[in-house]
Amino acid sequence: MRWWPNTKRDTVLCVDWSPDPNGYVRQVNTIDPVSRRPVTYGQVLTDDEVAAAHADGTDTKLFTLHSRTCAAQKPRNPKPEGLQILRPDGTPLKSKKLRKGL
Repeated sequence: MRWWPNTKRDTVLCVDWSPDPNGYVRQVNTIDPVSRRPVTYGQVLTDDEVAAAHADGTDTKLFTLHSRTCAAQKPRNPKPEGLQILRPDGTPLKSKKLRKGL
């Protein structure tokens, strides 16, 4: 993950490490006027701006927000109806709903 200051707001963008041709965050490199050091910003693009980046060939600097690809915060798939999970000793595993009532 990379953390870039947002060009349009006083926030920080967390983007995936590698470029994504289907991304919508542009990498903007500039020089800080005070420190004279290179700084990288992230610019969230509109649909029209993404289309223009593809048309002019600058889509190699597009990235995706990490929150869109991270599996850590996604809800789990529900257990299919009728599926029974067995413990190693062969007894069925009760659902959390049943355990709460015990």
